[in-house]
Amino acid sequence: MVGGAGLEHSARVTMDPSHDGATPAHVPDPRAAGVPRDAIYYRQLARQARRMASAHGDADVARRLRETAVKHDATARQLQREEDRAAGRVGIVSRIRQGLRRLSGR
Repeated sequence: MVGGAGLEHSARVTMDPSHDGATPAHVPDPRAAGVPRDAIYYRQLARQARRMASAHGDADVARRLRETAVKHDATARQLQREEDRAAGRVGIVSRIRQGLRRLSGR
């Protein structure tokens, strides 16, 4: 009976129509699970895109890679601000704005 249960399980794994076959069906795909990406991840993507751009022979592709790096940097900065806000860390600009609001009486 134990062998039969194992066969049924393997049949479910391989017969799942939504399964792409690249990974076992019981291992969740992190992209599908909505795994949050942090600022470090996007900084690394930007660095890799710049590295690829500098090594690429085609000027158009290199330009697009540099543009992608700029987008990744912007995303990393935005996520860093959100992470800092969630952790209670406030940047210099926010502190200046808070001080000005206090002075103006708002």
